[in-house]
Amino acid sequence: MGPDGKHSGTNLPPALLLSRFFSRDFWAKVMSGRLNPAAAAGDLAGNLLAGSRRPARADTRDFVTRMRDGLRAFDKPVMLVLSGNDLTAAEFLAMADTPAWEPLLREPRITRHVIADATHTFSTVAWRDEVARYTAEWLQNIGPRTPGETA
Repeated sequence: MGPDGKHSGTNLPPALLLSRFFSRDFWAKVMSGRLNPAAAAGDLAGNLLAGSRRPARADTRDFVTRMRDGLRAFDKPVMLVLSGNDLTAAEFLAMADTPAWEPLLREPRITRHVIADATHTFSTVAWRDEVARYTAEWLQNIGPRTPGETA
């Protein structure tokens, strides 16, 4: 949409483009000199290209599999801070003990902390301070990421 709330022409469906071409507003804009030919040509080219692209294939893997595969593909240090009084964290910890996850989470690049009594949102100052302390220590310990870079 353009700033005036009307379609700018970019990535419009072909039927809408065609109807726009035959609309009175379009030709009034052309005849009044308010049409920017360069912008219109760019919009047309963008629409033609967008229409020729194949849509991305939907990822049919379930969320847990995508999460595991994403963590496996990410080759940098990772810190997990989990709360002990939290159903979501409990589900993750149960999953972490499965053969699909356990080897991955035991990799040296993965650091895991559980704050036993904390809620999902780490809702006390003490729990948030503990998360901050773990984070500061972890950042200091992960070391340089590239030659010559300091942590």
